[in-house]
Amino acid sequence: MKKHNYTNEDIQELIECRDNFQHFALTYFNIETTLDLLDFNSFTDLRTFNPNVEEFKVLIVWYALFQRDRLIVITSDLQKESITILTDIMEKIKSLPPFIQPGFVEQRMLGVRLDNNNRIICVTCNGCSCRGMTISLGVVFRSDYVQIKKLDDFLKGILPTMHSGFAKMILL
Repeated sequence: MKKHNYTNEDIQELIECRDNFQHFALTYFNIETTLDLLDFNSFTDLRTFNPNVEEFKVLIVWYALFQRDRLIVITSDLQKESITILTDIMEKIKSLPPFIQPGFVEQRMLGVRLDNNNRIICVTCNGCSCRGMTISLGVVFRSDYVQIKKLDDFLKGILPTMHSGFAKMILL
C-alpha cells in the first residue's frame, strides 16, 4: 500500500475530488465535462450525455480512485484497442499528484489491480469474455464498430451481473 503524509489541504482536495467529478476532471485533466455525477448510482444510461472518449477515460480513473472492491471492464471490438485504452487510463492515474495516486498492487498487459482492491481489465467483446464476473462498471468503447452479434453475445454473457442492479454498462 502506498503511504503518504497528508496535509489538511490534501484531505480537503481528496474530498472535493471524490464528491465533485467535474472539479476532478477540470483540475487534473483540464477537461470540462457535461457529466454530473453527484449520484452516480442513479444513472442507468450515461449515453444520453454524449461525452467524448477522453471524458470517459477520466470517469474510469475517478471511479477507480474513489470506489473500493470494484471490477471495471473495458472492452472494444479489438483487444489491441482495449489495451491501448487501459494504458491511457494507467498513464492518467500515474500523472496525478502523489497524494491522489493509488498504489499499483499488480500491473499486467490486460489489467491492473490498485491498492483499494479495484481491478481494471480489458477484454474483447464476445459472449465468454466476462462470464461469471461481477462487473461494477463496464465500458464498451466504439460500440458502433462492434458487430451487432458480438455486442449482443457480450451483453447476454454479462446479463446476470447486469440484473443484480449494481453494475453500470456504458456504450460509447
